[in-house]
Amino acid sequence: PLFLCVLCPTLLLCVLPRSLPPAPRPPAPPRYAKPGARPPLLGPPWVPAPSIIRPMARKPAATRIRPDDLTADSRVAIVHGEDRLLQQLYIDALRAKLEAVHGEIEPIRLDGKTDDAATILDEARSFGLMASHRLIVVSDADVLLKREGVRPMFERYAEQPSEGSTLVLRADAWRPGNLDKKVVAAGGLLIPCKAMDVPGATAWVVKRAPKQHGAEIDRLAAAQLVELTGTDLARLDAELGKLGAAVGEGGTITKKEVSAMIGMSREESAWVVQEPLLRGDGRAAMTKLHELLGVSRVPPILVRRSLLDLAKKLHAVSAAARDGGNPAKPGASVRVWGPVIDAGRRIHPNDARTLLDLAVNADRNAKTGRGDEVRGLEVLTARFASVLGR
Repeated sequence: PLFLCVLCPTLLLCVLPRSLPPAPRPPAPPRYAKPGARPPLLGPPWVPAPSIIRPMARKPAATRIRPDDLTADSRVAIVHGEDRLLQQLYIDALRAKLEAVHGEIEPIRLDGKTDDAATILDEARSFGLMASHRLIVVSDADVLLKREGVRPMFERYAEQPSEGSTLVLRADAWRPGNLDKKVVAAGGLLIPCKAMDVPGATAWVVKRAPKQHGAEIDRLAAAQLVELTGTDLARLDAELGKLGAAVGEGGTITKKEVSAMIGMSREESAWVVQEPLLRGDGRAAMTKLHELLGVSRVPPILVRRSLLDLAKKLHAVSAAARDGGNPAKPGASVRVWGPVIDAGRRIHPNDARTLLDLAVNADRNAKTGRGDEVRGLEVLTARFASVLGR
């Protein structure tokens, strides 16, 4: 039989047991992290380079500092941001922490625009005769630090601050740099006071009303207040004071009080932009728009409503005049008066339709965060003036 197997290899395969282990597979071809990449100098050629397989470190998420997180151990604090009321609230909270440890403290207020760096640092290094601790608050610190050679002086002070005083640098705009690092390394505070968004301002109003003004406010009323007033905390706090005084201690502020005391006055002031537009005076209309937004601080949403209302009325009057109807009564839900009727008769219905489309698109873009809100109002005002000034 062995002789037959030698002569016929196929017969040998049938005789061998089938339980033998399978033949080893050939080694896999080298795999690299990128196509065409060269293998590393050390180690097997199929191991990717260490620089490629190293996990990427994640940047820690920034957390917002709350007034309760402040301590009396910090000797330098940088309070910066657009919201000045929020700045003051943090400074008051820091003062309360210091007074709990050192007793009553009267802040020393200096101005970064007029006081020089030597005067401010001498004040911070000197010891108080009556109080055991001093609180020095420097406003407009960003203006002070722009002067030549001033920032290194404060960097050296931040490395070894005086233990008898706490220096607070307050600024609306702030340029981060080595001073921030030295302040944090010495146990100081960096407190950003950015302007809040609509949800944050609404939540702040709900908490602020009972704590500071002794009156509750429901969330719907708070949302309406933010919509009418804006997200500036100082203005919100002033309006809350009026509403709290109106409802009395322990009362509840509702949408009815907000509409009665704040909504009507704001909306009436926003409506004045229609008058120069109906006259076709584009320059006066643009000046009035900037006065409403910059001086009177009217929320842009109210100005958009005013322009949208004007576009609807012009379109209704123009369409009624084209169809042979009564322009003074274009519809049951549309109330118009003399200047609007004259302007609606004067413009073409296609132009009125274009103004209405532009007003609707501007309102939609502002609500969805597309583009600059103020710029959109300027463009819309210019288009109104272009059509009505013909």
